[in-house]
Amino acid sequence: MGCATRGLDHTEFSLRYINLSKEYDMNKDQVKGAAKDVAGKIQEQAGKLVGNKDQQAKGLQHQAEGKIQQQVGNFKEVVADIKKL
Repeated sequence: MGCATRGLDHTEFSLRYINLSKEYDMNKDQVKGAAKDVAGKIQEQAGKLVGNKDQQAKGLQHQAEGKIQQQVGNFKEVVADIKKL
C-alpha cells in the first residue's frame, strides 16, 4: 500500500526525510524510523476513517516498528559520540 501523503510512495516519502536528515543531523535509522512512524499514523487514521480494524492494527504496528528503529538510530548516535571522545 502506498503512502497516502500527497500520492507519495514509501520510497519518495523516505527520500524527503533523508533530505531533512542532513539538515537536522539524523542517521539513516532515525530517518527511516520517523518515516515508518508517520506512515503508520496515516495508515491507522485511514483505517479508522473507513472502519477497517486490520488497517488500524497495521498502522499501529508500523508506528511501533518506526519508534523502535528511531531508538536504534538514537543508540547508534550515542555510540558514535562516545567513540569521538
